Amino acid sequence: MLNFDEKIYKEASNYNINLKGEIDEVVDKVCKKGFKNIFLVGAGGTYSDMLEVEAVFKAYSTLDVYIEIAAELYTLGNKHLTDESIVVVMSESGNTKEIIKVLDYAKEIGAETIAFIGTPNSPIEKAADNHVRYMNTNETFMDHAFVNLYYLAFRFMHNNGEFPKYEQFMKEMKSLPEGLLQVRKDFDSVADEYTEKYKDEKEFMISSTGNTWGASYCFAMCILEEMQWLKTKSIHGAELFHGTLELINRDTKMMLFKGEDATRPLMDRVENFANKVCNHVTVFDTKDYPIEGISEEFRDLMSPFIVAAMMERLSKHFEEKRKHNLSIRRYYKVMDY
Repeated sequence: MLNFDEKIYKEASNYNINLKGEIDEVVDKVCKKGFKNIFLVGAGGTYSDMLEVEAVFKAYSTLDVYIEIAAELYTLGNKHLTDESIVVVMSESGNTKEIIKVLDYAKEIGAETIAFIGTPNSPIEKAADNHVRYMNTNETFMDHAFVNLYYLAFRFMHNNGEFPKYEQFMKEMKSLPEGLLQVRKDFDSVADEYTEKYKDEKEFMISSTGNTWGASYCFAMCILEEMQWLKTKSIHGAELFHGTLELINRDTKMMLFKGEDATRPLMDRVENFANKVCNHVTVFDTKDYPIEGISEEFRDLMSPFIVAAMMERLSKHFEEKRKHNLSIRRYYKVMDY
């Protein structure tokens, strides 16, 4: 596969898939202490991860869960955030300024904090009450860290007497490293063909719903906008018909990520409409990519992982075809603002 180190992938994915015990200990500790609600807080790519986890909580749990953009939380505040709250954050670098401020804000209030970190001995690791280190490979293996958020979310549900097939699901999660490697291999030629066709385009529209919405948000903002400097509109499939549909014409380049949760009919509606008015509709459907070892009853929960694998391959092929390195930035971490 293009620009893909299978050895590094396996090392990182196998390391991160085995963090369950450590994450269980953290969740069990805060559950024993007691809490009123959970805040999922992110910035940029980590906010998109939190969006996907929030969707899973909504679908499977009665726990009170709030999702916040870091900078807005510490400026606007939220009256539901109290000393009975749990604040969950994630940072690959461990020094995201907005996340550090959130941790300071949470500490002032007395909320318990949990941080997932990709860099040891970082400011965020030191500021959090609890932390879990995942393996940071400096690659766009977006599904690696996300698996840890699943471990956290479903452990909270399990401790709350929810998701009765928890043990079976956790057992099947062990299939993800090999399964998602195969997804990448199967999707690689699709990514190659798509990026070859659209490498010279300057504008895209991306849509999805449910537990894949965060992935679309991330691919638009973090990959195509930040890393490729392409104008991209990410629009939730349930909202597309309330304004954004008027932007679509025959030449719009549309990418639709279709997952397998209960919101799939919403994307069917988007796809049906788009094909009536647009000549460039591409559907990336998670149903096309089975994962050996995952039962049919859990397929809906695999959608974010499969889309993340697709995004990783698309990003590398866009990088190669457009001769635009993914690490190049104009402003981000280049200048103060």
